[in-house]
Amino acid sequence: MPAMRYTKGRLTAALQEVYRAERSSVVTGIYVVNTDTSVRTFDLQHVPADESTSLDHSLFYNNQIRAKTTQIIDTPIFLETGDTIHALASVTNVVALTLYVLDYASFLSRRTV
Repeated sequence: MPAMRYTKGRLTAALQEVYRAERSSVVTGIYVVNTDTSVRTFDLQHVPADESTSLDHSLFYNNQIRAKTTQIIDTPIFLETGDTIHALASVTNVVALTLYVLDYASFLSRRTV
C-alpha cells in the first residue's frame, strides 16, 4: 500500500486537528512550507486518543521556519487508533502542511525489505 497523503493546506493561528488515525498507523513524513516573505513559526502536537491538546503533547513548539522554505520531518510518528495530530502557525494562511501516513502493517513490511 503506498503512503497516503493528507494535505491540510494552510494552517491557521488557532490549534486545529490536521489528522486523526482511523487505525494504527505511522506518519512517515511531514512537510511544512512557509509561503510568506517573513520568518514564521509553527506548533505540532501528537495527542493520544481520549486526551486533550496541551503543551505536554508538543512535538514542535514555536518552531521557526524561514521565509519561502520547507522543513521536512521524516522521523516516524507512531499513532494508535484515535490519536490525532494538531498544528498551528504564527500567522493564518502562510504556512502549509502535508502529512504522509502508512497503516502500521504496511510500514512494517517496508522496513523488512
